Amino acid sequence: MRSLLCAIALLLASAPAARAVEVERIEPANWWVGMVHHQVELMVHGEGIAATVPRIARDGVRIVDVQRTDNPNYLFVGVDVAADA
Repeated sequence: MRSLLCAIALLLASAPAARAVEVERIEPANWWVGMVHHQVELMVHGEGIAATVPRIARDGVRIVDVQRTDNPNYLFVGVDVAADA
């Protein structure tokens, strides 16, 4: 699942913006295919990260929700992971 986290981080970092956005942290750091709960909410932290549009291009994985807060350095991304992802 680490490769999935890296893919999300790369997609966020490559989002079009006036400057590059660096993902400093994604929580939870440990989750995987086959967990009891197939949906997970990721907290993504990085300077100005809320201005990005998260995308993922991986079979069996889709973004179901994006939440922004008043703090522009946090983004919460709900992800659904299929059992066969």
